[in-house]
Amino acid sequence: MSQTDAANSEEKPKKSRWRTLRVFVLNTGGAVGRRIKQWSGKQFVYVAAALWVMGTSVRFSVRDSFTLTSPIFYATPVPCLLAAGIFVAYRWQTRRFLRATLFTILVVQAALWLHSTFSFLEEPDLEVTNTKRILLWNTYHGELGYQRVARDIASSNCDFAAIIETGETGQDIDHWKRLLPEYEAITVGATMALFVKSKGERVQAELIHQDSISGVCRYRVLEIHDSGQLWRLLMIDIQSNPLMFRRPAFKRLAELAEQYSDAPLIIAGDFNTPVDSVHADLLREQMTNAWESVGNGYRETWPTFLPIFVLDQLWGNDKIDWQRCWCNAKWSSDHRQVIAEFSIIDREGK
Repeated sequence: MSQTDAANSEEKPKKSRWRTLRVFVLNTGGAVGRRIKQWSGKQFVYVAAALWVMGTSVRFSVRDSFTLTSPIFYATPVPCLLAAGIFVAYRWQTRRFLRATLFTILVVQAALWLHSTFSFLEEPDLEVTNTKRILLWNTYHGELGYQRVARDIASSNCDFAAIIETGETGQDIDHWKRLLPEYEAITVGATMALFVKSKGERVQAELIHQDSISGVCRYRVLEIHDSGQLWRLLMIDIQSNPLMFRRPAFKRLAELAEQYSDAPLIIAGDFNTPVDSVHADLLREQMTNAWESVGNGYRETWPTFLPIFVLDQLWGNDKIDWQRCWCNAKWSSDHRQVIAEFSIIDREGK
């Protein structure tokens, strides 16, 4: 046998192995593709149906009362449930009566959600004296630019700005003096800060209490003297872990609210918890949610580009009279701003 024939005979097995490998890959890919196509059919409908049934059942019954139901409640806001339900109704190959029943339930579900998230109130006829404006805003640690954050705080024309997640740089008072000279910054740690608009009469704000539950929540209480009036601000930042049971955080918050309610008190913070949480009922016994009282527009605050969660909330005790409340979308953060106007009720209740 010549050297050329020997070389050709050695190459044949290599070509044969390559062809075998290529055929195997193509066949495997085709099988995977067929499986994916099958999965996107009936199986996907079953998953969507299970999500809708489970999420709807939890939301309209126990909500986040238990550790096991909390993640389901937080992960299935009503817009997601509606999307899953519509998909099931559209793809469900069954009798018309059952599909019509499902569509009816979805319409009722959508109507209830729209009623709770949209509000259009008329402007108050009478001007209330000594009205103050407060801004609540999670600024996403300044990741999208502190100059943009400062510009958007100034454009809100608020008297007070309770800022959550300022970032480490945002805890530097000199940093804010350069960016927001018309405001005085009071940093309180835990990446929270209060901004007070400069006036002819100096407004005094003092941190009087700080508390935390490790890995769960952080609390800061400030006492504010403004134009001869004293009121308090309780700032809160609850961790965003969807697996975390939030009862301890709200229980401690309710205790602090009761402790400091001998004066007008506002709670402002990123609750990382829907306002319809069962734990929020602890606050409703003694506090009023600003948006639920006088909200105007669309309520949800996160994420900015498609808000489906109301995480940022303002609450006031019976010495706070909410006048107006609305939300603004600013692209310098992933949270929408919550702005409210309020007045302090004097001892005679006027």
